[in-house]
Amino acid sequence: MKKIMVLFSRFFKSFIERVLFLCKSNLNVHLSFEANDYNRVLVPDNFRIREFVKISFITNSSGSLNLSNNVDVGRFCEFIIDGDIDIGENSFINSFGYIISGNGIKIGDNVLIGPYVKLLAAEHSFSDLDKPILFQPTLNSNIVINDNVWIGANSTILSSVVIGEGAIIAAGSVVTKNVDSYCIYGGVPAKLIRRLK
Repeated sequence: MKKIMVLFSRFFKSFIERVLFLCKSNLNVHLSFEANDYNRVLVPDNFRIREFVKISFITNSSGSLNLSNNVDVGRFCEFIIDGDIDIGENSFINSFGYIISGNGIKIGDNVLIGPYVKLLAAEHSFSDLDKPILFQPTLNSNIVINDNVWIGANSTILSSVVIGEGAIIAAGSVVTKNVDSYCIYGGVPAKLIRRLK
């Protein structure tokens, strides 16, 4: 009976948190949206979170998800938050995006992120050859995506990368190094294709 009461109280608490968040957000959030701490999802009056978005905060982390005006988060996106994720005005994250914040991710204004894009600001250490990689520490860092960037579908942005203003990342690219402003990068690993300015 105690187990049933504990499960019911957890469900009820989660349900109340979701209802309060939905009331606060003027119903710009689909009912299937899920977070394990709604108080750390900071939203303006004008934004949209679509169906089946999941936001998970790492235990003992202080990070938050900060959305600016007119941000649109597509269906089935998943956020794993340790450090802050800040998303600028008019930015769009298309369906099935997967974001691990590491020490933090900053996405500028007017950024277009295609479907199935991964932003991974954390990676596994593999320096100790006597220990399985699974049991080595995670290395957190940051990712910065400046204003007016377009990241094509199925691309992966790895930790410590800064993408310059107005850059374009071709679909299917793996970005391991900084990207200059107003350039097109593509490939695995991503390399300069051409300059726009």
